[in-house]
Amino acid sequence: PEAAAEPPKPAVRTKEWRVQFASFRSEADAEQAWNELVQNAKGLLNGVSPIIERADLGDRGIYHRLQAGPIPEKASADGLCTQLREILPEQGCLPVRITEPVS
Repeated sequence: PEAAAEPPKPAVRTKEWRVQFASFRSEADAEQAWNELVQNAKGLLNGVSPIIERADLGDRGIYHRLQAGPIPEKASADGLCTQLREILPEQGCLPVRITEPVS
């Protein structure tokens, strides 16, 4: 018997890139972390804005993802993370693709 074909995935396009630094249980903790990050990043984050994205993980609870953006392309997001790690080696930094449906 043949395996059932997967349904086609909806077409999406990259709307923007962001970098994600960490997740927190409270929005206030995420805001405080952003302020500390800006102070320690030596001007590196001047071109981006903080974005705190609420994520409901069901049984695991609600988290607040600390991100920054918008960033126009993946290479720029990668570069920002590389530069940030040079200044703050212990800081998490992950490029995140934000998509939107193609109509």
